[in-house]
Amino acid sequence: MRWALVWRLRVFARVIFDVIRSLCVLDGANKCSYVHIANAQVVGRVVIDEFSHEVTAKDGTKGKATVVVARDGKMLECTVTNPFPGEKMWLHWGFADRSRGWYSPPEKYLPADTKKIDDKACQSPFTNTLQLTVSEDDAPEAIAFVLKKDSPEEWYSGPTGDFWIAFKPADPNAVGGLIQHR
Repeated sequence: MRWALVWRLRVFARVIFDVIRSLCVLDGANKCSYVHIANAQVVGRVVIDEFSHEVTAKDGTKGKATVVVARDGKMLECTVTNPFPGEKMWLHWGFADRSRGWYSPPEKYLPADTKKIDDKACQSPFTNTLQLTVSEDDAPEAIAFVLKKDSPEEWYSGPTGDFWIAFKPADPNAVGGLIQHR
């Protein structure tokens, strides 16, 4: 009986933690700060959040992956910068939500030369930056991704797992929050 109570308290604490994380944005120092968008009818492009994460290649080379989330009218943009500019990189990504995990985005949102891997993910090539654009009306709960380099094959993720960009968090004012784990 005691273990059941402890287990319920742990689950409850995790739910509370996830709700709090969905309401905040992590800055470069991994401190929670809140983003408030005053009105859904934003005119022009407005940067909602920006996040950088240092990655290290197997040969010791260090690079910085940067993600910028912006709103341009009714469109949400996620721009990813290659941590090793000039080298071919793949964005291994998909739409995602907490209940069903990753799922492949509709064709209309795939950047040029993107290939579908399966029903959960696709890969988009880029050398410097790559922009994903989604209509606010069609936006998933989140976009999840990792980075992949071909030669030699290496995978890069966020500090605690997949990069997770919240497009429809519990609090609509937290759109663009860079949630690093689920």
